Amino acid sequence: MTWPFENDTSAITNKLAKRSRKADKRSKAFLLLTIALSVCMIFSIILISAGAQEEFKNTQRTKAQIAILGITDDQLSSLRQSKDVQWIGEYAAIGLSYSGNKTITVAYGSEDYFTHQEEMSLQGSIPQKANEIMLPQNYIDFLGESYRPGDIITFDVTGTGDEAEYTLSGILNEDCKSNGYFVYLSKDLAMSLMDHLQVTAYTRLNTDAIRSDAILDFTDKIIENTGIVEDQIYLTEYSAVMTGVIQSGIQLPIPLLAALTAVLAATIIYGVFYTKIAKNVQLFGQLQTIGMTKKQIKRMAKKEGLRYAFTGIPLGLIAGLLIGFAAYPKGFQIKTATVYAVLIAIVGIVMVNIAIFKPVRVAMNTSPR
Repeated sequence: MTWPFENDTSAITNKLAKRSRKADKRSKAFLLLTIALSVCMIFSIILISAGAQEEFKNTQRTKAQIAILGITDDQLSSLRQSKDVQWIGEYAAIGLSYSGNKTITVAYGSEDYFTHQEEMSLQGSIPQKANEIMLPQNYIDFLGESYRPGDIITFDVTGTGDEAEYTLSGILNEDCKSNGYFVYLSKDLAMSLMDHLQVTAYTRLNTDAIRSDAILDFTDKIIENTGIVEDQIYLTEYSAVMTGVIQSGIQLPIPLLAALTAVLAATIIYGVFYTKIAKNVQLFGQLQTIGMTKKQIKRMAKKEGLRYAFTGIPLGLIAGLLIGFAAYPKGFQIKTATVYAVLIAIVGIVMVNIAIFKPVRVAMNTSPR
């Protein structure tokens, strides 16, 4: 806006601002780089942290919310009839033995336990009969064998040296070397080895609730008339992971890092811009002698600073977006990236305004003499 007593020098202001930017290309490049790097650093750190947490949540999104300890066959039957239960994975640890420095755990697991709770694939099928067992591939590799599903193998499931022949019904696709291995039995075989088989039922409920109290309230309604009591119910890590109580890896203090980065960038921008203003003190004095007001000089200097922001901030956002996506593509969310991009852009413009405030005041108050 131009007051009636002011000269309309907007055209001159724009030309001078452009001329000033062309005259000092090195300062321009340094300012743009500083703004872009600062925005990139803040944005990429936020997206990397958010992406890591989302990928960690992905490991739990479809898993069981509760575990029911010591569940009986009658309780299982009643629970399976509920429309509010998606699936139930049964698991029971039977015992363990040692082979050298390796721990061998003998256990029973149902098909739903492996495919849903553990998210493991397998060749063949889950043991169903009393003479069937299943081994993971890494244990077979440790034994130095080349077993295939359907093979008849001689094996000691008790760890006492009492070997017997079993049908290898399936092989779990577990290839990683480990300090311990598993041997999985059918339920019938497990029950024959134990006086009382303590089965844990990992249960996926038909609810999107993630808070522990909401999950437990939902569970209370489901277990009515099933014979299951509250003392049998335990929360899995699902709720803690989905609500962020348990987080993956080392958590970066993002607000502190973002604040320090913003302050550092503002300080550098201030220094560079102040130097530019100081170099052009004589020019600002001459502008006043030809009729440019202090307000117009302020507008010109401020406009130049904001042009750097409007160029540097988008460049920084694009670079930060690419880094964040490359680091955790499966945890990348467009909504999260958009929200943070807008917030960072606003903060970036504010920080540039703060950084150039003092230099702009110097330019505005330059005396023509």
